Amino acid sequence: MRDTVAARFDRARDYDAHARVQRHAAASLAAQIAARCGGRAPARILEIGCGTGLLTQAVRAAFPVADYLATDISDGMLARFRQDRLAAPVRTRQLDAQTPETIGEARFDLICGSLCMQWFADRRGTLSRLAALLAPGGVMAFSTLADGTFAQWRVAHHAAGLPHAGYDYPALDQLAREWPGDGRGWTAEMWDDAPGSGLAFARDLRAIGADLPRAGHRPLGGADLRRVMARFDAMGATVTYHLAYGVFSHDTA
Repeated sequence: MRDTVAARFDRARDYDAHARVQRHAAASLAAQIAARCGGRAPARILEIGCGTGLLTQAVRAAFPVADYLATDISDGMLARFRQDRLAAPVRTRQLDAQTPETIGEARFDLICGSLCMQWFADRRGTLSRLAALLAPGGVMAFSTLADGTFAQWRVAHHAAGLPHAGYDYPALDQLAREWPGDGRGWTAEMWDDAPGSGLAFARDLRAIGADLPRAGHRPLGGADLRRVMARFDAMGATVTYHLAYGVFSHDTA
């Protein structure tokens, strides 16, 4: 699974041109991080799943002097990050978030990541291992997709009599249970996008590396996908993202 996810993002060369929801989620999460940290600027920051640097840019602007380590599972993403997004000194490193202990560095005051949690095969375990890297009083902050995401796309599959092979995203109460410590502070928003057509939406998913089917499922063939896209277009060609935000302080002393 790790290599499959990395390969999908390695090939996502037009990511920024299609990353509308990613840009929105990164800005929203960065604002919440700045509000939570208040007057206590983090000295050391670890970012998980930095991609091309949408969150990095926003968090770095809020905390310009922090020692910042941006990581991603995809070497291709990191290469594009280094080329296009480094407006201030940021260290980068290839990292599978599910084994964060391999970093081998001192603890961090802020650990964050935007729209990467949905790729964790073991969310609870991964989040616990990340929390163990927090300095006392540190903040951990993530955005992720929650249940209800792509509802219209799923309905289009059902209307066409075809299975939906995409991921099943967790409800907020599930995220709260999986969060290390008290996870009752999750917030959420519904964000609507208008890709214009089913074909444009399918291309968006492929361009951002998010067209990976869940385990045990295969992507639709061309004829079946066209049937789904026709149903999607007839419904108005809009899609909803359920964005969830978890920003929590932890005492790891």
